[in-house]
Amino acid sequence: MEVALPITVVSAIVLFVLKELLESHKKSKAKKRKLSALKSVLKEELELNLWVWKQFEALLTNVQNAGEGGKYTHLVSPSGTERFELVTAEGHGMGQAFPKVVTEMHSKLVIDVAEMDADMYQKLITSFKALSELQHLRNGIVDFIHDSRMGDHYVEGFTEYALEELAPIYDHLDVLYQYCTGKKLKEHRMR
Repeated sequence: MEVALPITVVSAIVLFVLKELLESHKKSKAKKRKLSALKSVLKEELELNLWVWKQFEALLTNVQNAGEGGKYTHLVSPSGTERFELVTAEGHGMGQAFPKVVTEMHSKLVIDVAEMDADMYQKLITSFKALSELQHLRNGIVDFIHDSRMGDHYVEGFTEYALEELAPIYDHLDVLYQYCTGKKLKEHRMR
């Protein structure tokens, strides 16, 4: 004995399956768009921090090359822009921007990234830790180099330490950047 389902029941089942397939497809596309947007926002923040990294590397190299007897000044304009100026013992002066480390998107998006992509989440956490280390170096530049009353040997020691720490920081930022873009982190952004 064969049981035949009425055409309306078969139609309802087919419509239900089609509806579920379409919903699944929409959700998949929405997830891909959101992940693409997250990668784009993090890409921009990494490029901003590459500028910070490059400025710190240049500053620390200039301090190291200036040798003993240099005078260092950390200036803040009325608008909040920061500069670091150096006058060597020979009287040669140089100055440069002293940008702030940017971590807003790293901390803001961590939960969204964790929900969407486990690999990207691990890279984001490592990158965030690297940015925390970069912030630590920034604080040290102000504390140990700017008008250091502790003596030139503290300036020299901190400068060597900070320059050694910069390479691994870049490497961690680059890993996330490559995951987000498929390219190496080379181009910086100033704002």
